[in-house]
Amino acid sequence: MSLFKDRDGDVMQNAASICSWFGYTNQGSVFISADGKDVQPATKEGGIYQQALEFLNKAESMGLVDPDSTTQDWDTMRTKVTNGKTMLSIWSWLGKPRMNSDENKAKGVGFMLAMVMFSGVRKRVEACDPPASFKGLPITLLAAAITSLSFMGFGGIVENLFNVTL
Repeated sequence: MSLFKDRDGDVMQNAASICSWFGYTNQGSVFISADGKDVQPATKEGGIYQQALEFLNKAESMGLVDPDSTTQDWDTMRTKVTNGKTMLSIWSWLGKPRMNSDENKAKGVGFMLAMVMFSGVRKRVEACDPPASFKGLPITLLAAAITSLSFMGFGGIVENLFNVTL
């Protein structure tokens, strides 16, 4: 995972972006769930922001964070991601040739993001209470199908549907 040195405003944007994987957005130093029912300050013990910081700390201690992350700037990190030199980027909008470019697909690079995102979806599915007929495997398969549809955009569907070049 390649990051960049950051401190934007009230929180670290690398950690705040991880919170968005779980449906939270930040407004200053407050994190709000997508449904608006959960509002957490960044300082909340065990809160979503603290969990994201703990995730980054664990990734660092496991040697999964690019050693250049503490000194590189945004442009250096973006270039590494664009050229497939990193397994995972928390920034999904880095532009073409994105991680899942034809060249990177041929090399087998760039699909870690899909696994990480689906683990977040799976966590949310496990926390919900679906009707009895959907519990277990059915809801997991449904979530997988919907998640896979969301990834069609990475395969060029936008460009092909609307005849545009991004």
